[in-house]
Amino acid sequence: MKRPPPHHRHFERSGADMLGPLYALSIIPILIYCYALFAALRTESYTRIQVQLMQDQAKKSEEQERDERQWDERQETLATRLSNISPNMMLAASDAKSHFCLYPAVFQDSQFRNKLETYVVKQPLMSCACRGCETQRQLLSS
Repeated sequence: MKRPPPHHRHFERSGADMLGPLYALSIIPILIYCYALFAALRTESYTRIQVQLMQDQAKKSEEQERDERQWDERQETLATRLSNISPNMMLAASDAKSHFCLYPAVFQDSQFRNKLETYVVKQPLMSCACRGCETQRQLLSS
């Protein structure tokens, strides 16, 4: 058999030698695609977690706002009811011979009455002027 000229042998070798780098070049885009797919899946996972956290936060915020509205409504109802109790309203005692003031009878502690008027009603109610309440105030102040 005849040997091919030297320049043909060079091309045959370089074709075989070029096969390895061609395989490597064809694998690189596949590896890049796999990495991009992995990164996209991780990003999607983190996005789902973040959306879930935001939904939980919004739910907690709504619950807190609802609770605050309910407490505000309760406070307003209490303040209205307390304002409707006249400090001068008198009721007959069980023996029907004497009378007593309702407001000091219900709220016997004067400091508690003061706190109710200050923090709930937000205005001092007129104090009862009957003799029994005046005596009670004098006893409490001494």
